[in-house]
Amino acid sequence: MAGQAINQQPTNKMKSFTKTMVVIFLIASSVSINAASCCPDPSSAECKPAITNANIMLIPEDKNFSENYIQKLFDRGKKEIYSGKALETIGMPCGGIGCGQLYLCGDGTLADWQIFGFAVSRWVENTSSTFAYQKMRKPVDQGFAVAYKSGDSKTLVKELNKDGFKNVEFNGEYPIATINYSEKNCPVKVSSEVFSPFIPLDAKDSAFPATIFNITVENCSDKNVEASIIGWLENMVCMNTRNSYDIKGDTVFKNFKNSEIMTQTVIPVKKRIIADRISIIFEDFEGTNWNKWIVEGDAPGTKPTTKTQLEGQSTVSGFSGKGYVNTMHNGDKTVGTLTSPEFTIQEDYINHLIGGGGAENVYAALVIEGNEVEKAKGINSEELRWQNWDVKKYKGKKAKYKIVDKANLGWGHIN
Repeated sequence: MAGQAINQQPTNKMKSFTKTMVVIFLIASSVSINAASCCPDPSSAECKPAITNANIMLIPEDKNFSENYIQKLFDRGKKEIYSGKALETIGMPCGGIGCGQLYLCGDGTLADWQIFGFAVSRWVENTSSTFAYQKMRKPVDQGFAVAYKSGDSKTLVKELNKDGFKNVEFNGEYPIATINYSEKNCPVKVSSEVFSPFIPLDAKDSAFPATIFNITVENCSDKNVEASIIGWLENMVCMNTRNSYDIKGDTVFKNFKNSEIMTQTVIPVKKRIIADRISIIFEDFEGTNWNKWIVEGDAPGTKPTTKTQLEGQSTVSGFSGKGYVNTMHNGDKTVGTLTSPEFTIQEDYINHLIGGGGAENVYAALVIEGNEVEKAKGINSEELRWQNWDVKKYKGKKAKYKIVDKANLGWGHIN
């Protein structure tokens, strides 16, 4: 997904250029819709509300509206523009009807990807409502950037988000949103128009699983500028289950009628034949306390769990032995971390059994020099499944294993 380089000489009549690139995300998904109950015969007396004098309110012919008030009803409205901190709390839903839903954030990035087979809201506890905002999750690495070069200067790249440009303005009038990016001393301005097909009386095309980015770059300087648009999208196919099976992501680019088509899928991988050797067991949680592990918060409890379920939890399965970590002590509202003693990475892979929630802030991490370099999490299932990290590039380094539970919503725990 890259735009063409632009090289247009300015003239006295035209000292700017614009270039537009259209990018379409096709999202395949499945959703279930619960049918609302309705009256079998709308014309029947049972379906008609009873009308009494108590619920009748006559609307007077003369409403005593002033001429100034009536005139304002015909005035053309002004577009509401949001910027600054407002960008963190505003968004617009997108995605075809019945195709799952994404949210366009105030800075033009995509969040709250509800297309992975389980539509669970992360905004309001124990509901699917989005009336009370908490924070929009961004589980998929996705975005756009503009690369530009003015004169003999080197090529610079700015991401199209609140971190890439100092001035970002959002105008969302469903089903279309416009985000403008600019910055002092930057020779280009960028405008991104984002929408999903929403056509009155055309249900078929309105159910097209796509989010369209129409990106325009404008030269706002008096010099010659070369510019292009860069886009990236993480392969999200089977993203929550990929580590549990012998598959890997595969991305293919093809040219089609002067357009670049990116197709993402998964492909099988050959099972590795491992020579007989003794596995190094780092921790099995079979003790009666946490030994040298550092506990913070209430979620991990005071010792390894031996019960197959805690209060309010479904049956946990798949763990080896009698003990395991369960951060649902006193419910999903508790938070905390569990950090191992330091160890040296000796082998090519670290294998671990993991279950529980798939939220962004509930996971297991490999920590090296204070940085979380690898992460793994559950798939909203109480069954622990084998996952692995390829740690060949870290062999010989000191590391810690950290179990993190910073979520206080449904599925806010890890096993």
